[in-house]
Amino acid sequence: LYGREEICHHPRPVLQIEVHSEDRAKTAFSLPSGFFEFTTLPMGLATSAATCQRVMKKILQNLCPSKCLVYLDDVIVCGTTVTELLDNLAKVLTRYQDAGLTLNPRKCKFIQTDSLPRPHRQK
Repeated sequence: LYGREEICHHPRPVLQIEVHSEDRAKTAFSLPSGFFEFTTLPMGLATSAATCQRVMKKILQNLCPSKCLVYLDDVIVCGTTVTELLDNLAKVLTRYQDAGLTLNPRKCKFIQTDSLPRPHRQK
């Protein structure tokens, strides 16, 4: 990766993934106030992280890794010019909108040039 980058952060991407109705019983728990089942994938299940990663890669298929990188709730949008970066960002945001996902604007960083950890930078 080189050039400008942007990071889009989901507020809780796992909680935006719907659990199929036939699988909701597998997420059941009880409290003194009653019996409950999750309708969206909760954080902390053994498969939550893998499911989140798989769903995000599916949503952004054909954009990874040339236009963006995905790691759980973080997406790095890449471009070598500002125009390319904004075009790639528009594609990513369109995919989010089509999938019904939301972002946390306070955690999004735009037009960053140094957002990758050192081992992942290329010069």
